[in-house]
Amino acid sequence: MSSDFLSSVTKNLAIVTFDTKTNITYVSDLFAQTMGYSKEELLKMQHRDLCFSSFVNSASYTEFWKRLLAGQTFQDQVLRKDKGNKKVYLEANYFPLRDEAHNLTGVCKVCFDKTKSTSTLIKSIGEIGQITNTVHEIAYNTNILAVNTALQAVRSSENSNGFSVVAKEMRKLSKDVDQSSKDIRETVQNILHELNVIDQDAY
Repeated sequence: MSSDFLSSVTKNLAIVTFDTKTNITYVSDLFAQTMGYSKEELLKMQHRDLCFSSFVNSASYTEFWKRLLAGQTFQDQVLRKDKGNKKVYLEANYFPLRDEAHNLTGVCKVCFDKTKSTSTLIKSIGEIGQITNTVHEIAYNTNILAVNTALQAVRSSENSNGFSVVAKEMRKLSKDVDQSSKDIRETVQNILHELNVIDQDAY
């Protein structure tokens, strides 16, 4: 493997390695830049220092490292914190490092910064939620108007049939719109749930 290839990889990918005690043993420039630390600072840190305490103190964290140290690979979107304690979303790939005797010597992590796209998605989902709430209110008000129209039809002897037809169509429209908004809200909630799993430091 040429030195040019290795140089290109370490320059263009966010890479960090850990020993079996979870101490950081190597960081690429891009990883340091992503996390807001200098390489020198990171080499004095452990994996836990880049995670929020809610994850570090959980059973999931212990199980996470148990699997990695057993030689298992891992790939998923993870939540970490930068030097300013701000959220950093990473698409992370963990895999074992082994010596010539095939003994596990550490873990390598290659990751991609997804903070901007994930934050944009969360914002967009929130905006969709607000829109569906507005649609739901419109459907509710339309239904109220339909009821009032129906009452007017009862009170009026003239054109009562016309009032009834209008009221019926308005109630149907209200029902259809309300169901659509409920379907959208359910989809939004499912997406938010998946994002919340990441936000709760799942890994």
